[in-house]
Amino acid sequence: MNIAIRPDWFANWPWRRGVKRAAAPARAAARRQPVAPVTPRWQGAAGVLRGLLIMAVGLVLAGLLGWLWATVSDPRTLPLKAVQVEGAFQHIDAKQVRDSAMPYLTGNFFTVNVAEVQKAVEALPWVRAAQVRRVWPDALHIVVTEQVAISSWGDSALLNDAGEVFTPPRTSYPASLPALQGPQGAGPLMATAYRDMGNILAPLHVRITRLSLDERRAWQLELDNGMQVVLGRGEPYGRLRRFVRFYHRALHGQAAAVERVDLRYSNGFAVRWKHTDKGKQDA
Repeated sequence: MNIAIRPDWFANWPWRRGVKRAAAPARAAARRQPVAPVTPRWQGAAGVLRGLLIMAVGLVLAGLLGWLWATVSDPRTLPLKAVQVEGAFQHIDAKQVRDSAMPYLTGNFFTVNVAEVQKAVEALPWVRAAQVRRVWPDALHIVVTEQVAISSWGDSALLNDAGEVFTPPRTSYPASLPALQGPQGAGPLMATAYRDMGNILAPLHVRITRLSLDERRAWQLELDNGMQVVLGRGEPYGRLRRFVRFYHRALHGQAAAVERVDLRYSNGFAVRWKHTDKGKQDA
């Protein structure tokens, strides 16, 4: 028996259909692949010309900037002609400020180092702060804040109203300054205590001439009438207020004879008299 095999039978066999289904996605993906555009020659040449133009503009700008910097940094361009000094002076003068700034007045209006000028002026012993700015077209303006000493500090320094220690020449110390002494770093605390204790004592019309704080945080002060007041530790302000309340009643007419008052008692204070011993007196 002769069986004729038709070629299209193989196309319908299961394994043949699977091959077709597996190959179909690959053919679809290939159809979706973008076709790279062909760049015309004239567009490529335009890109090169654009790059050259950008490079040329960059070189021109760089040249202009270089020329501008050379002109600005030239000392002959807008040279400094004046230094204006402003401030309320007691221990220094405008000439000292100008002399301290002079070595740093190099360059011109644009290139002078303002920070260095400020640093040089603030290095003067009696200068607390300085502000330096340019004034168009050829000047520097320096505003100086001078130190205000409220007391001496130890043996070789002064204390300003913010409790900052500074060390001007000893010959420039103001006369009749009170003496403050305390641990290292206690300047701000001492300045505040000096001011507050002075306000508490104001009704007695006396002034603090010496105030000390020892390492144990015990307070002691001396008044301008020669009286020593021991406050001790704990509550120095409360004890000082108690002393003010009972001062006239306990020491009426006798303040000049008092050498020392000890306020470390809870209910009163002890008095040491000059050149005699009258014992303890409770307020």
